[in-house]
Amino acid sequence: MSSDGTTLMGHIRHCLEAFRGLTQALPLLPAISGKANFFEMLFFSVFLHDWGKAHGEFQKRLKGERTKLWLNSRHEFYSVPFVEMLP
Repeated sequence: MSSDGTTLMGHIRHCLEAFRGLTQALPLLPAISGKANFFEMLFFSVFLHDWGKAHGEFQKRLKGERTKLWLNSRHEFYSVPFVEMLP
């Protein structure tokens, strides 16, 4: 759950809706960027960008609980292992 009460899955769902709108509104982005797989890379970036928020210590912090292990880390760093699992 985020600080505004949105669940992680709800947030990701909203992000994927924005992704879908972007692909429909700007279909030439792959050609402009020179990356044929632009939308594929963007999809995985959108889908995986906040998975680090599931970290137990981050969740404690959101609940206002003390945590010595979080050390003001960025949740994005904890999303990287999910990216590394992609083929």
